[in-house]
Amino acid sequence: MFNIGDKVQKITDGRIGVIKSVNSFSDNHYQVLFDNSELVYVSVDILKPYQEIKTPLEAFSNFQFGGVDDYRRIMTFQRLAGGLTNMFYSMNNTLTEYLPHQFLPVTKFLQSPEERILIADEVGLGKTVEAMYIWKELEARRNAKRLLIVCPAALREKWKRDMENLFAIHAEIVKADKLLETFQLIKKNRNREQFAYICSMESIRTKKTDSFENIEMLNRAFEEFSSDYSEYAFDLVIIDEAHYLRNRETANFKTGSRLRDISESFVLLSATPIQTGSDNLYSLMNLLSPERFENERTFNYMLKKDSVYIKLANCLQRFSSTKEDFERILETEYVDYDNELINEIRNNEYEAFNSKEKRMSYAEGLRSQVFYNNLFNRTRRRFVFENTAKRKPYAVEFSLSENEMDIYDRVTGLVRNMSRGRSEIITFALIARQRQMASCLPAAFKDWKSKYEEQDSFIKDSDDDDYVIEFDDGNEEALTESKKIYKDLKAFYAKVVQKFPDIRFEDLKKHDSKFNEFLKSIKELISDNPKEKIIVFSFFRSTNEYLEKRLEEEGVSAVAIKGGMGKLKDELLERFRDVDSINVLISSEVGSEGLDLQFASVEYNYDLPWNPMRLEQRIGRIDRIGQKAEILRIYNLCCQNTIEDRILERLYERVKIFENSIGDMEDIVGQPIQELALEILDPKLTDADRNEKAEQKIQFLINQRLMNNKLEEESGVLDEYREMVLNSIEKAKTNKRCIDENERIFIIKDFIKNYYPGTTFFKDKDNPAYYKIELSEDAILAFREFRRAEHIEKLTAIDSHRETTLAFLMNKGEKRRRNCEIADLDHPIFDWIKWTVKKNPIKSIGCSAITIKANASIKKGSYIYYIQKWIKAGVEKSSELKYFIGCVDDGSFLSSDDSEKIMNSIISTGESLIDAAIRLDNFEPFYNCAQNVINYAWDNFDNFTNAYKRKAKTVYNKQVDFVNFTADRKIKTIEESIEKLKAENRGQKVILMNEKHIEKINKERDLKLKVLEKEQFLEPELSDLAIGVLIVE
Repeated sequence: MFNIGDKVQKITDGRIGVIKSVNSFSDNHYQVLFDNSELVYVSVDILKPYQEIKTPLEAFSNFQFGGVDDYRRIMTFQRLAGGLTNMFYSMNNTLTEYLPHQFLPVTKFLQSPEERILIADEVGLGKTVEAMYIWKELEARRNAKRLLIVCPAALREKWKRDMENLFAIHAEIVKADKLLETFQLIKKNRNREQFAYICSMESIRTKKTDSFENIEMLNRAFEEFSSDYSEYAFDLVIIDEAHYLRNRETANFKTGSRLRDISESFVLLSATPIQTGSDNLYSLMNLLSPERFENERTFNYMLKKDSVYIKLANCLQRFSSTKEDFERILETEYVDYDNELINEIRNNEYEAFNSKEKRMSYAEGLRSQVFYNNLFNRTRRRFVFENTAKRKPYAVEFSLSENEMDIYDRVTGLVRNMSRGRSEIITFALIARQRQMASCLPAAFKDWKSKYEEQDSFIKDSDDDDYVIEFDDGNEEALTESKKIYKDLKAFYAKVVQKFPDIRFEDLKKHDSKFNEFLKSIKELISDNPKEKIIVFSFFRSTNEYLEKRLEEEGVSAVAIKGGMGKLKDELLERFRDVDSINVLISSEVGSEGLDLQFASVEYNYDLPWNPMRLEQRIGRIDRIGQKAEILRIYNLCCQNTIEDRILERLYERVKIFENSIGDMEDIVGQPIQELALEILDPKLTDADRNEKAEQKIQFLINQRLMNNKLEEESGVLDEYREMVLNSIEKAKTNKRCIDENERIFIIKDFIKNYYPGTTFFKDKDNPAYYKIELSEDAILAFREFRRAEHIEKLTAIDSHRETTLAFLMNKGEKRRRNCEIADLDHPIFDWIKWTVKKNPIKSIGCSAITIKANASIKKGSYIYYIQKWIKAGVEKSSELKYFIGCVDDGSFLSSDDSEKIMNSIISTGESLIDAAIRLDNFEPFYNCAQNVINYAWDNFDNFTNAYKRKAKTVYNKQVDFVNFTADRKIKTIEESIEKLKAENRGQKVILMNEKHIEKINKERDLKLKVLEKEQFLEPELSDLAIGVLIVE
């Protein structure tokens, strides 16, 4: 029947082999050499001629079934290759604690065509982790090699420590000279350089006052890369505390823009993106995508236009609302009546307003249509946690003595008189001096006298909190302005010295009413709990230095941190956390920025900032993930006989900023409070006037808070919406849309078995999460060839001719063994496997017969599984695996979630079906079921395609509107200029030039519209990946 050399297939298990000889003792047995080099005698009854199969469906029709390894090989390579948008390659692949909300910005980033995002989660929700998840995704998806993190100088060590401890990434802290050197190497070696760098913005930005040669050369290098090289200098740039870039005229913003232009991906982090108004948000969105947000007028137009989607979404989320409420919004707002989603909701009103799931789904769909949605992620604490620590404020009240009050009133009068007719920035500088006195009278006078005596001193480019304007949140612009106004402040210091010649620091210190009350308060806390950890904040460095010395004199153990301390800050924090006898940590906002202090639950505001965002940042040091306390105690020092303290304390108390995060009020609180600060200083006003104006501002903010609270109470968002969105992330975990440690182990085992069988790979006897690997000689040579070809410089010892330990699972905080490597997806072994398999793939037909045990998701019986890959291009890009399972016995279909969960679990728990031919003797029911499953999958794909077309049309209309509005606005401005020139009968050349400019704008408009039109009509595609029989026992 068969001849020597014939290719045959074993009917029982689908294995393929070649006839080597005929058994001379038995005519019905042949000696067959199988693909795994096994040479055995096989009965002719279970052999059939091998037919070349090109697709999984052909294999199924011809009864050519592989085993579970064939299935695993196909699926793991698809998952490992890095192209799937609904996979999380960072999940189960780091030493972080799993928190679903931290994958929300990852999802948005992966769906963003620009690969740019502003992560604006509230303080304490883990923006650092979220940004690094994005980096891990880029490493897995496109072998990203070059990472730059830009942060305030005070945060560099924290970034370095977190990257090492949580992600096993060895980062290097660098300055301008190192970046210059790296740029030269990138130009020379192109794609070879690999690094993870951390630098401060201060070390690489250029201002007019700077004359640092390296920084100037670095900026030239930025320009060269953006204009002369097709390759990016960085795969990803992350800028932390991005609110410091909110002013588009500053060196910070310009440096950020240069970095964006030479980085393939770009991430901004800021818990407080809106400091004083919506223009702050525009600045950051413009920095992210100047192509989309070219000017503020267009941005505000789109913001106003898209507000209807937010209103409609809120309407759906309020379960008390009706379809009439929905229609009322449509009647009063500008709406695109071609919007497919709105029309669908209106056509399905009963379901939309009577199904909780549909309400939430439609609401999310409406929110996703906001024009900046995929570039912006804002997660609120209330959205993530149902039960969070409650903030409880306490007022520590005191009154100034008669002498202190006299000094205070005289200095306040001096400040008010000196601010008459001055610019706003100088007025704010004088306000800061007045606030410095309110913070600590003895420290302020000592500091002012010192500054006066220094005369020609120069303000250092650091975090000298005393001279950064409080209302500008310590950004670079304010620091520059502070230097400019230093001469104006000298006049203030001179007058203070002249008007108060008899005031001595020691006298003020001896009779310091504020400190005495503060000391009494904290001693009571320490008496109740000798191990209590207390964070004390003051805006002014002079106050902090004073407090440190005074507490030491009073026998209270304290440490103080500030910006620019480097590693010393980490050592002091460690001592504060670990040494029971150290009760107090003193810090400024700059000094504590980005720090995790959730081991403490008591905070003192020695002075209250006028910028509520600063207060939010302070409280956010202890109100963050990992806080175990049920109540956070916030103590506020408040002077009862100064109008400024009384107004500020009353404002924050009544608006309840102490108790709640600023949240949805952040875009409205900044400006009124800033205006109030100026009004209080106005010398023309009486105290009664000041109180009246303060009451007006307070009432305005209270009304806004009440309105927000009412909307939240009326909506079901806190439970149902949170559940829907977070469940979508949880589903990714439970459905195994991630490569866990078991799958990583299988990938290596299967690779070694098929490519380098001489390599040893076995479980460590002491720790089941550790494996030992020793490459064979040919594997070492192949690995080194791969590293040379791909310029892989990641450190590993697996090619060192000795056993290497790989850790596949480590708990947070677990100490790693010496000479042990973390076997996450970033390890070079997985890059090598992908490279090798792509060059020399193992033939897999995509059709298997598999068996598993029954479980909660699937009962005993016979099933057909079918897996497709769906790909979207055009206005939205994605690549996802879709899973379908049909029951042979009753014709039913499992849900998509259960199908996905089951088929992904087979990778680690499935087994090959033994004797498939015997078990599947009556194949007709299986074949019929397969046809039904295939038809069902195609029906789902048709629905998917139609939904995408509807969305594409909506996005297309929005983008067309955006392009036309931008072009029309430019043309209108130019036409007005032309009319003016014509009316004045001058500038004919300029008129012609402007007319040509209009022609150019119209040509650019037409080109953009053609590109958009083309993208609108790109339909989704699919391919067959696998089909087979699944027997559940």
